[in-house]
Amino acid sequence: ALPMQPRLLAERMTVAYQAALLLQLAPPHVHDNFLRTRLDAMRGSLFGHVPPGQTARQIIERAFPK
Repeated sequence: ALPMQPRLLAERMTVAYQAALLLQLAPPHVHDNFLRTRLDAMRGSLFGHVPPGQTARQIIERAFPK
């Protein structure tokens, strides 16, 4: 289990850094969804999982402007 500890630490540090940047730079709907899908204890384990009641449309539209 020892080799996994640095990887887990690196993963957690990366997610914390991403969250900090999004809180400073992204609109609320972006950082709220990130926090819910990455830090919430009830989050899904699949990439792109969005909690019930949340929409990914605004995030997708922001990523691919017309």
